[in-house]
Amino acid sequence: MIRRIPTLCAAVGATLLLGLALPPARGDDKEPDRAADQAAVRARTQEFLKVLAKGDAKEVAAFWTATGEYVRGDLTIRGRTNIEKAYAEHLKKKQPGTVAVEGESIRFLSEDTAVQEGVFVVKRPNPAETTRSQFSALMVRSGGKWYFGQVREAPEPPSLQELAWLVGSWAYASDGAETRMVVEWAEVKKYLLCRTTRKQDDQTTTATQILAVHPATGAIQSWTFESDGSLGEAVWSRTDKGWTAKVTSVAADGDKVTATTILTPVDENTFTFQSTERTVDGEKAPDLGPIKVTRRAAGK
Repeated sequence: MIRRIPTLCAAVGATLLLGLALPPARGDDKEPDRAADQAAVRARTQEFLKVLAKGDAKEVAAFWTATGEYVRGDLTIRGRTNIEKAYAEHLKKKQPGTVAVEGESIRFLSEDTAVQEGVFVVKRPNPAETTRSQFSALMVRSGGKWYFGQVREAPEPPSLQELAWLVGSWAYASDGAETRMVVEWAEVKKYLLCRTTRKQDDQTTTATQILAVHPATGAIQSWTFESDGSLGEAVWSRTDKGWTAKVTSVAADGDKVTATTILTPVDENTFTFQSTERTVDGEKAPDLGPIKVTRRAAGK
């Protein structure tokens, strides 16, 4: 098949037509100062979050217009009355937790309409139950108040923010060894660094792990470098009770090792981990754990 190559004249003609289709630039189209309206939208959203924390479905639904919509995936709920019913059913099953907004932006479509976008973070005592979802809210001003005309919500893709609760110092004991672990942010929160020091008798070993969202796959991935020369990597996945990591590594002596690491939070200061489905050069190896890990106070 011979591909048709546009001629220079055709390309120029298309450019000219595009230019004619665009309205001329006008000096009076400058965006007005909406700082006061932005503050009002943010204040209204914070008011909504406080009411949501109380768990009163009627008060929550009152933040929508009478014909407003809530959309999540294939679910669309239309009308304030139906939104109230849906919230009432949801709140019977699960308390709302503490909700915060992150990464928020606001833009105005007209004098009385705005679009607010960001991430809803629902925090609960157990980090495994904390959820993050992206949202886009069409806000409508009526009677001097801002209301939700439509809210679209979707689960946030895998994010290191899911594991932000790990930042800090941790300790655990296992097989006669004392282990200390420090987790911290690096590179404008694009990576998590985990440094582990294990002491047993007069021997000390260390490991450094880097966690990041892989730009090609969008999954959380980790790379581990141990002081004896062992190298490993893992792909992390969220579960109902925490996280799992499918590990593949090569020991310093060349043995190929595979395992599944299971990380299960108890609360923000305690978690357990296990290493299961372990193989060394294809041979089954004993599982490890569960091992209890506790947060250490700052400076200790």
